[in-house]
Amino acid sequence: MKHKLSLNDVKKRLYSNSRGKVDVSKSTILRAVKNGRVPLIFAKASKKPFLTEQHKQLRLEFASRFMDIDWDSVMFTDSKYFIFGYQPTGKLAAVWCKKGDRPKIPTVKKVKKIHVYAGISVHGVTPLFFVQGTSDARECATSVTS
Repeated sequence: MKHKLSLNDVKKRLYSNSRGKVDVSKSTILRAVKNGRVPLIFAKASKKPFLTEQHKQLRLEFASRFMDIDWDSVMFTDSKYFIFGYQPTGKLAAVWCKKGDRPKIPTVKKVKKIHVYAGISVHGVTPLFFVQGTSDARECATSVTS
């Protein structure tokens, strides 16, 4: 069974599954979905390519290179921006609305954000480091390890 159905697919299934061969219009199907009588949602499928043989080979080579590393001397660091007051725009802001109406989405001119770094190793985790202004990964990794 397919995981995604077009409106035409749904229409054909309803027609073929009905005993009296009732033809349902696309607008009736959409109305039933919008009203919640049909357990369907409109969602775009995410694009995720399959691993090629080359990808698999490269991953295996990468893992093989680090088999004998002394993991006691390794620390993994990462950073994350936490954004407050952000409102999505563009395609993310799509909503159902009446024909002729144009939805208004409030936007924030200057969002508040916090840049946080941390590290983890076999010895434990670092405290969180809150960074103000701009910085590069090397600079922050140095401050996490010192």
